[in-house]
Amino acid sequence: MKFHNFVNKELCITFKNPNNNGERMVLGRCSCRYGNPATQELLVKYFRFDNNNGFKPWSVFSLVNQGDKRMGLKISNDGSLLLPSQRYAKVAYGVKGNDDEKFFWDPTTKCLRNYMYRDGCVGSTQQGCGTQMIALGKSEDAGRTCGDVKFDGTFLWMNGKVAQPQSGYLKTNNIQISLSNINGHVSQRWALKNSGINAKSRKSKQSTPAPDSTWGWPKGSFEIRAPGGKAVQVLSNGRVILNRRTGGTDQQFVFDAKTKTVVSRRFNGVSLTSVKSGKDRFKIVAKKTTRTSPQLFTRPSSGGIVQMAANKNYVWKATNNSLVVVKGNGDRNWNRSRTYFQAVKR
Repeated sequence: MKFHNFVNKELCITFKNPNNNGERMVLGRCSCRYGNPATQELLVKYFRFDNNNGFKPWSVFSLVNQGDKRMGLKISNDGSLLLPSQRYAKVAYGVKGNDDEKFFWDPTTKCLRNYMYRDGCVGSTQQGCGTQMIALGKSEDAGRTCGDVKFDGTFLWMNGKVAQPQSGYLKTNNIQISLSNINGHVSQRWALKNSGINAKSRKSKQSTPAPDSTWGWPKGSFEIRAPGGKAVQVLSNGRVILNRRTGGTDQQFVFDAKTKTVVSRRFNGVSLTSVKSGKDRFKIVAKKTTRTSPQLFTRPSSGGIVQMAANKNYVWKATNNSLVVVKGNGDRNWNRSRTYFQAVKR
C-alpha cells in the first residue's frame, strides 16, 4: 500500500533508510525510476482493543522483547520510590519465569497488575523530563491514571507512550522501563506469552523479597573505577577528577542509606553532586551533603551505568580527567561511550 500526498498525487511517503525504523520519512516521486519501490510500501495494521485493552481478563502472562527473548519485563523491589508499596518496572535480562515477571488484566478495575505485587495497578510517574513505568501500590489517588494501558500485539501503550528500557539500553538487567514516544525500535517491541494461569482463582505463592534500599551501590566502602583504568577521586577543594588508582581514602566512597548519597571517605559530610555545566550537561563535584536530587544516583545491577535518580535518562560519562553527566543514548560500546563504571568493594 502506498500513501500519496493530497496536494501532489505524484509524491508518496518514502523511507530514506527503511532499516532505520522510518526515522527519515520524506516525500518522494511515486515511481520505480526514482528508487527502490519497497521504500514506499507500507503495511497498515489495525488492532481492536475491545473492552479489555488488548488483554485477556485474568489471564496471567509475561512480556518478552521480540528481538531478544532473554529480555523480559518485571516489577522490582528496589524500594527507592516515595511510598514503600510503589515499585519500578524494570528489565529482567535472563528471564527466569518468576512471578514478579508476570502480569494480568483486572477487568473489575480496568487496569494491569503484577502477579506477585497485585496490590496496585501498573501506571506511571514523572521524573524530571522522563516518565517511568511503576506499580502504583497503595497510592489509589494516582491509580486513576493507570487505566490507559493497552497492548496492540507489539507495543505496550501507557498514557499515549510506549514502554521501552531506559534510554534504549538493551541486554542490561535491572534497567528501568521508561515511557517514550513510539519510534519502532526493537527495544519497544514486546511479545505476550500466556502462562495458562488464571489470576482470579490463583494467587502467587512466591514470597515477596525484602526491599533493596542500596540503589545498586555496594555495602561498605568501595572505589568507583572509570574507563581507562582510572578511579574517581575527590580533591580538598571539592573538585572531582579521574586519576590513576592509588587506593587512598580520597578515592573511596560509601553509600549512606539514610541520605541516599554517595559519600567521600576522606572528607566527612561531603557527597558527590551534579551541577549544571551546559545544555543537557552536568559535571560532578563534591559538596556538603544535603539529600537533594542533584546528589542522588542509582546503578542498575549490570551494565556499569550510573544514573541521576531524579532523571534516569542522564548517565555518568568519563571525559578526559573529568566526570560529567549526559543524556544516555543506549550505546553499550563502553570504550566508545565511556559510560562504564565499576563499584569495587575495598
